[in-house]
Amino acid sequence: MQGESYEKAAILGPGLIGASIGLALKQRSLARQVVGLARRASTLETAKSAGAIDSGTTRIEEALEGADLVVFAAPVLATIELIERTGSLVSMLRRIPGRRPLLTDTSSTKAEVVEAARRSLPAEVDFIGGHPMAGGELPGPEHGRGDLFVGATWVLTPTCDTAQETISRGKALAQALGSRVLLLSPQVHDEIVSVVSHLPHLLSVALMGEAADLASRHPETWQVAASGFRDTTRLSASSPELWRDVCLTNCGPIADAVAAFRQRLEEMEAWLRQRQGRELERALAEAQRQRIELKEQESHVLQTLRDGQ
Repeated sequence: MQGESYEKAAILGPGLIGASIGLALKQRSLARQVVGLARRASTLETAKSAGAIDSGTTRIEEALEGADLVVFAAPVLATIELIERTGSLVSMLRRIPGRRPLLTDTSSTKAEVVEAARRSLPAEVDFIGGHPMAGGELPGPEHGRGDLFVGATWVLTPTCDTAQETISRGKALAQALGSRVLLLSPQVHDEIVSVVSHLPHLLSVALMGEAADLASRHPETWQVAASGFRDTTRLSASSPELWRDVCLTNCGPIADAVAAFRQRLEEMEAWLRQRQGRELERALAEAQRQRIELKEQESHVLQTLRDGQ
């Protein structure tokens, strides 16, 4: 789906997600110029070599000058800071008759980001929170892919104050990059991802730590670990900085998810110690059924996307 075309897209944080957005914008001719902002010149050089940006800068003023699309793609706490700084620099953005600059973000948590935008950004820009549900375990612009968002869900988090036109523009951008759009409130988004995204990451970290402790006593552990272990711990290879910010900006829902999961584990522990095979089999069968249903839903969505091409 073809979306709006932009004169200058500013990618504030051209890491894996930001670089992938830059690549997608360029490959689909959605932006005449893509500029990256990063703290380190080496990140900008890598992003430019990968074709994700046309140029880069370490100065936010230079990145925002003349931009009509701004994507905040830094770690969450850095994104909040960038939004706050942008609030005093919006006069530098490009003014196109009849169309305000579009600002969005890619953060994994939304309530604090959307609140920062409400507090900092004036009415003469269009802002809508966003979270593309795509990525990879390896960070950095060198791992960016222009097709990363094809078939993925892109959550947009409008509030009751978000104009319908802003929602429509956010949807058009995400769809132009190949995504399926889902609208959620920031609070509902954060509750859901605490279970389906953030909790799995912490479980991966915990499992990796437990296995490392075991390997310190039994070096043969890594020789025995097979694909199931590698798949389950894949998330633990992700950026510590990024995930620190995710956890700190969604502490309550994640802590609730951890507590609920602990109760399930304690129940399973009791079944194991009491050798309650029937209860174990029931839980295993129910999880199998639910996982098969999820797989069937995913296949249906992918087939629908292929049929629409």
